[in-house]
Amino acid sequence: LSAYFNRGTLMSQIVSRFVKGNTTDDALRNFVKGLSDPANQARRYLSGDALHEILGFLHDADLRGSQVHAAIYEMNDEELVGALKPFGSRGNVLLGNGSATKPNIAGELSSAGLTVKHRDLSNAGRSSPSVHNKFVVESDAHGNAIRVLTGSTNWTTTGLCTQLNNVLIIENAVIAKRYLDQWGKLVAAGNAMPAALKSWFDKVIRIDKTFSFDLARGDFPLEPIMRGKTLVVLSSRGEFGFGPGGVRETMNHLETHIFTCAHYLGVQEFCLKKAT
Repeated sequence: LSAYFNRGTLMSQIVSRFVKGNTTDDALRNFVKGLSDPANQARRYLSGDALHEILGFLHDADLRGSQVHAAIYEMNDEELVGALKPFGSRGNVLLGNGSATKPNIAGELSSAGLTVKHRDLSNAGRSSPSVHNKFVVESDAHGNAIRVLTGSTNWTTTGLCTQLNNVLIIENAVIAKRYLDQWGKLVAAGNAMPAALKSWFDKVIRIDKTFSFDLARGDFPLEPIMRGKTLVVLSSRGEFGFGPGGVRETMNHLETHIFTCAHYLGVQEFCLKKAT
């Protein structure tokens, strides 16, 4: 396991030097805009080892003639997009519905010969934290997983340069296969919840066991049989504000889906543990 980091913080003395002391709103906006240029000196500094290692991982995999399977929440950094294109038909990308993804990205990758899949748990084109994957699996020509790149870094210019993030490279075939298997499960799930979670609900929520059905109840014929249950939910996401009253409350589709189903298990109290 190798760990790498960027230097993505704008509130630093080095950034003040890059903008030559001009910290007006216009100057900072222009500074951030310039970070998308691969030749930008500030980009190279702020992205630190993170960008270098992602590019190196992809370059080495391409030289070996390997396949890659990537699951990426959002993508808009042209240098990273460009590093995927050489894989052509050996490249497979699952794009989440992160709001930062540029509309041309999927088309560019498809035109380069990569297979591009989409996953949108909102089913409405809205950003959703529930598809917050960021990993790339390298497999040999026979489809055997070799290693995996993951970590907290979104494949966006802001993820590389204006947020504090990490990149992890795991040189372990067993772990890499777990990620490759998960990639397949995510593709198979499409815009629905993961099959394992859906299967669990399908098995435990049973008519006349956990809920009853009676048309005499009018518009709400389903009613839980059990009462007083507590549900503990452990979840993680790469951003903040998905809870009640938060700035991304409308993007939280996973927990709301779980809560809806849990009603028919007699759940009346929820314990949420979230890592952001």
